[in-house]
Amino acid sequence: MLLSIGVATVGWFAARFLYRDAAATEARLAAWKEQYASVHRLVYEKYRVDELYQATVVRAFTGGAAAMAWFDANVVDWIVNLMGKIALGCAWVGGLIDKYLVDGAVNGVADLILASGREIRKTQTGRVNNYVLGVVVGIVILVIVTSLV
Repeated sequence: MLLSIGVATVGWFAARFLYRDAAATEARLAAWKEQYASVHRLVYEKYRVDELYQATVVRAFTGGAAAMAWFDANVVDWIVNLMGKIALGCAWVGGLIDKYLVDGAVNGVADLILASGREIRKTQTGRVNNYVLGVVVGIVILVIVTSLV
């Protein structure tokens, strides 16, 4: 902590000495600028930190972003589109199963019941003597079956 206070104090005294007299300061600064031209250019250009940052960090991240954009556009999108086509194919197969297997079974049972109902309807004539004949035949069959057992 003492070191930082010492550096700040020395900097304050140097700035006070340098900028106390404006006319002398300008002449002194011009002379130093000529004498230390390369150092002045380096300090004036802020040690070229921005150029260094641009050349390293920004260029690396820009290149990485371009690579990721290519990967997204060419690999990820291809995989997503492939999954979409696979899902569409599965939905098509599921539609066929529903249409022909499930609906076919339901419609087949319905057609069987309707056909059986049409055939059974023929036995109901509305004539009482036909019904009595059916009861008598049933009783005869029951008597035969029970006497055999």
